[in-house]
Amino acid sequence: MTKKAVMVKAWKVARSAAAKFGGKVKQYFAEALRQAWKATRLPQPAKLETLTGSRKHKTWVARITAIGGQYKYERAFINNFKHLGHALEYTLTDGIYDVCNGGQRSFIQVSGGVIAEIEEWEIAG
Repeated sequence: MTKKAVMVKAWKVARSAAAKFGGKVKQYFAEALRQAWKATRLPQPAKLETLTGSRKHKTWVARITAIGGQYKYERAFINNFKHLGHALEYTLTDGIYDVCNGGQRSFIQVSGGVIAEIEEWEIAG
């Protein structure tokens, strides 16, 4: 979020508070600005769409929690998703994920609401 967007949001919140509770917009601006800046620091979730998969070609998404273990990585599978016809939509927070999309396996990193595909060797680093 740009500085301008933060200021615009703060003024909007301050105007809304003044209309609701009475008084001048300036009285509410300082708190509205604090709230707007705080909202920029919250982790932004990212949306990932995958195929629904089939019996032969499973689809799953798992957050990598640690390196090692029986399957090379310790993972926490993501079970919260939305059905979108022939696709699934996962909401992901910051972290590294192992994705099997209809039999195609890949690794992604989510940071600040942005998804970037990474190579497997980058996980250990």
